[in-house]
Amino acid sequence: MDTSTRLPRPSLKALSARRWLWIAFASAIACVSTAYPANAQDPARPLTVAEAVRIAERRSPVYRQVLNDPDVASAGVREASAAYLPRLFAGLNFGGNSARRVTATDPFGNAVRLDDPITFRSSSAAQSIGLDYTFFDGGARERRLSAARFDLRAAEARADAARVLLRGEVARRYYQALGAGRQIALEEQLLASAREQLAATERLFGVAGASRVDVLGGQADVATREGALDRARGEASKRMLELREALGVEDDVAFVLADSLPTVSELAGVNADSLVALALRASPRLAALDAVAEAQGRLARAARGARWPALSANASFGRYLSDRNYDALFDLNPRDQSLSFGFNASIPIFDRFQTSGSVARADAATADAREELRAGRLGIAREVRSAAIDLENTNRRIQLAERAAALSRERVELAREQYRAGAIRFPELQQVLDRDASSSRDVIDARVALAVARATLEEKVGSSTAP
Repeated sequence: MDTSTRLPRPSLKALSARRWLWIAFASAIACVSTAYPANAQDPARPLTVAEAVRIAERRSPVYRQVLNDPDVASAGVREASAAYLPRLFAGLNFGGNSARRVTATDPFGNAVRLDDPITFRSSSAAQSIGLDYTFFDGGARERRLSAARFDLRAAEARADAARVLLRGEVARRYYQALGAGRQIALEEQLLASAREQLAATERLFGVAGASRVDVLGGQADVATREGALDRARGEASKRMLELREALGVEDDVAFVLADSLPTVSELAGVNADSLVALALRASPRLAALDAVAEAQGRLARAARGARWPALSANASFGRYLSDRNYDALFDLNPRDQSLSFGFNASIPIFDRFQTSGSVARADAATADAREELRAGRLGIAREVRSAAIDLENTNRRIQLAERAAALSRERVELAREQYRAGAIRFPELQQVLDRDASSSRDVIDARVALAVARATLEEKVGSSTAP
């Protein structure tokens, strides 16, 4: 080969510069891809109970529906207030008429047929404006306005009650999902422990310290732990779906539950009597029932107002015109005018017992509302006391579960030492390990139950019981 035509080889310095150029380019691409990750690789968003409640208040469709009720009730208040204002009305009317006659009457009143039919045409235009006002209606307006205001108060109280229910439901689903996540971590630890135990058993089997039955038992235990881990992951996925439903979240956003499960010390010393007294004062459910009862009472008094005389006045002004043919059609300036006014007094004498029937129905509705309020007080007192009992039971349940778990862990350590020393066989060790796993699950379940009991108690009371 002719060396004079050979291309010059790049120097080591040039190769190094090119290499660093490619490295810098790849680093820039990596930085861009890190700064703008794909949606599927977005980091999970930390979520606390408080943040979950705020999201649910903005996104929950059930709660958003309840928030529309105060707007409707506020419109009812405006409508009832308008009864104190005069009613105004205006009218504009144009009309035409055409008639064709083929018969007539002679001077003696006899009907005769005309040789040539006669056609008559006429038109009219009319404009009017008027008002009427009620001075006295037996106090019905005042009662209806007061009832509308109580309806508004009841709607606002129902919205507050829906907010309390939403907080309780979100908290329950949050802690259930959190507990399901803790179960996954526990099952992973149990699986790792089972694999370590299997490895130790296989080593003992290699030196004739364990039998083939022990090895098969360890392998079966690993398979059982793997199945339990898969079930725990499935349950956690379902609990997260339930939480997302409560939040009203439709976007594919990943959450990391950042709060922790409550402990016994956080909720010690709950007084049921004080909680019942607080609930009877602050529960929005009772506030709504009380407002409904007051509104029904006002409506009952308004129904009795129909037995009183009613005084009203009216006035109207009009312009009109009638003309031949269709000349008055669409005439916007008719010159004939009229003015009228009047005062009216309506005295009920006998209305075929319609007022009596209305009063009886209104009184019955008032009595029903008051009984419903009394039933609500009884129900809330029972629910609060029951929730307080559940909370105390879960407190005790956690203490017992943690005590059993601590004893079980100590028992596991002793059983493993005995197994390595050959004092017990693998089936006996397996029973101890299974009991320890069950104790650990009981602790998580008890803490979830405590969180759920606390959320339920706060829901029944209508406010937070946290110190």
